[in-house]
Amino acid sequence: MKTVAGRRPAAVGPYVTLLAAAMVCALLCLASGRAEATTASAGRVLGLDWRVANDRAALVIGVAGRPAFAVRDLDGEPPLLVVDVLGSPLPSGLVLPLTAGEAGLRRVSWEHQAGSGLTRIVLELEAPVSYRVRFDALTSCVLVEIDYQVIRVAHEGEGNDSRLLIETNGPVSYHMVPPGGNGRLVIDVPCAGLSPHQPAGSFAVRGSPVRRVTVTAGQPGGVRIAVDVDPTVVPYPVHDGRGLQITFTPRVRKVSLRMAGGAPQLVVLTTTRVGVQAAFLLRPARLVLDLQGASLALDVPPELEGVGAVTAVSVTQQTDPLAVRIVVGLGQYAGHVANWSQAGTVLRVDFPLPDLRGVVVAVDAGHGGYDPGALSRSGLQEKDVTLDLALALGARLRQAGATVVQTRTEDVFVSNERRAEIANTARARVLISIHLNSYRDPSVRGAETYYSRVNRGGAGLAEHLQASLVERTGLWDRGLRTEEFVVLREAAMPAAMVEALYLSSPDDAALVADPAFRERLVEGIFAGLLSYLAVHGKR
Repeated sequence: MKTVAGRRPAAVGPYVTLLAAAMVCALLCLASGRAEATTASAGRVLGLDWRVANDRAALVIGVAGRPAFAVRDLDGEPPLLVVDVLGSPLPSGLVLPLTAGEAGLRRVSWEHQAGSGLTRIVLELEAPVSYRVRFDALTSCVLVEIDYQVIRVAHEGEGNDSRLLIETNGPVSYHMVPPGGNGRLVIDVPCAGLSPHQPAGSFAVRGSPVRRVTVTAGQPGGVRIAVDVDPTVVPYPVHDGRGLQITFTPRVRKVSLRMAGGAPQLVVLTTTRVGVQAAFLLRPARLVLDLQGASLALDVPPELEGVGAVTAVSVTQQTDPLAVRIVVGLGQYAGHVANWSQAGTVLRVDFPLPDLRGVVVAVDAGHGGYDPGALSRSGLQEKDVTLDLALALGARLRQAGATVVQTRTEDVFVSNERRAEIANTARARVLISIHLNSYRDPSVRGAETYYSRVNRGGAGLAEHLQASLVERTGLWDRGLRTEEFVVLREAAMPAAMVEALYLSSPDDAALVADPAFRERLVEGIFAGLLSYLAVHGKR
């Protein structure tokens, strides 16, 4: 293998056309001051290709045989890199997969000089580059390898929005040494050079965790960027094909979960106070906390075991936008309270126990008296099961401090108009009507919840009840339905009808015959109401 390597020399004279293969070595000596002889013979030039890889790009000249070749770079505007290969013309219709700017290359042109037998390939550059040219016998091609360059180092933003930009003209690799006690971050780009547009030097930064940035050309090669920073921040790098962006962010140092005052408490330790965006989501029930603009310390575990009503906690790094995301799984959600310590380095998120004092809830047991509702093959009557569930739900609500109004407490018939009237008279915050379903096909099973389109707030209540009921019981989720039932349409407050399951399904009927499963149904409805009130308010 014959290799020609070198950086751009000082300006050289006019480029002399090669007239014969025997002149190749002399021309190489003239162009770079060093050369190795190549076999002085002509060959066939088969094609061109442009390859972009980590740390350098290459123009690939496919050849047959081992033709003589020479290279020279020419000063001027624009700078040129000229490669002559002794051989036949390039095939017609050739197209290079080249994106302007890659490795500082603007365009490539070529021509065949019939008199000398040379194929000349001209690379037009944005700036002088470091390059090497070699013949690869294994692949039978001449490689013109061009090193990438660091073309810009700059600081943007201020405060927690501070970032360092390291722009390159190709996909470079880098090595970053995080700041230690001295607060100095070091980024080495080992296989790149400095563009003439980005000279070595340093600059100071104000109003930012970054204090000073120093750019130097490495020895024997590469580029080093040293950044003096506040040691309490975390450098968060995002690497793409054309450089590196480092955001200097507050750090989340620790996340823990404990019981405090009989209720779960999430504790987050940070280097400084950050903005927190919180959202409660269903399916499954969870609270999502985004600590905006923060980065996660490497030793923070990604998952925590749950305690109390918190089933689990996960901690992840988000990149777009930058945030630490904490997802708190919840078996029951009655709201949360988040507070920062006075120093702004400890965030405590409390999940209080249910407190429904001052909340009036209307609970409606479907059917009753001479109206049995649906029947199961085993003899269960809907009116009996709904009354049992309604009474149990009422007791659970009273335990949490609510005032409960029940449309019936015994096996009597109550008209639908009267049921809505009872809830309206009591000025209830919500109305929950409990039913069981039936269908001619016994294979149909599962839970569904109804709301009226004219009932304000009913859709939201139905969504919380349905999601919680399915999550707690594992019943088949038949989703939300709309129907203008009188009890829903005439209610003056948010109202929803839970069709908990199908008595016509032998499987569902067997489930609801079990008192333990009925308790799960009640807890599902109760948890759905809690989360609805936590999101939409108790008043």
